[in-house]
Amino acid sequence: MNTDYFKYLLTVADCHSIRQAAEVLHMKQQNLSTIIKNVEQYYGITIFERSNKGVHPTADGEFFLSEARSVVNTLSRLESLYL
Repeated sequence: MNTDYFKYLLTVADCHSIRQAAEVLHMKQQNLSTIIKNVEQYYGITIFERSNKGVHPTADGEFFLSEARSVVNTLSRLESLYL
């Protein structure tokens, strides 16, 4: 699994919008949606509930995003120490 995907998912969660997250990440909304679906399929969970008001994490998604944030923070610390 590409760890950048975790950063993308966290951006979506913070923005509560795939469209806004795509803008922040400078990528196409369709590509970001595909990444979300691929991660959800890979782990066998639904991370976000989608509605016309945006996206919100499911219960599984809340836990997944919490763990993903820990991974991203750990990677950031390692990069700052060794790169």
